[in-house]
Amino acid sequence: MSRAEVADMQGNRLEYPEVTIQYLVQIFYQVGAAKSTGMGLVAIDWRDILAWQQVAGISLSPWEAENVIRMSKEYVSQSVDSQKASCPAPYVAAPPAKGDVAKSMLDGLRSLSKKR
Repeated sequence: MSRAEVADMQGNRLEYPEVTIQYLVQIFYQVGAAKSTGMGLVAIDWRDILAWQQVAGISLSPWEAENVIRMSKEYVSQSVDSQKASCPAPYVAAPPAKGDVAKSMLDGLRSLSKKR
């Protein structure tokens, strides 16, 4: 079971970053998030981008290609880090509502004043 599924079962609402260039994410998955080697996962490189461009018949600008490669590097890095049991999930639960925070703070202050 994934961490996201566990969080969902616990009732935690997860917020993922907004993606404004969705087409690059699609290209990232078409090219491949990473390559498997005898030493484990490695990020895709310029040759992989070039091969994908030739097969797909699409030409990426340098910044688009660089960002797809960067996504792959981040994917591999997170994949390696996620093997550790102590690694926090790569997402955060939604922050509590402001009213809940204020109430919690007031309750805490009241409990402190009662202890005196």
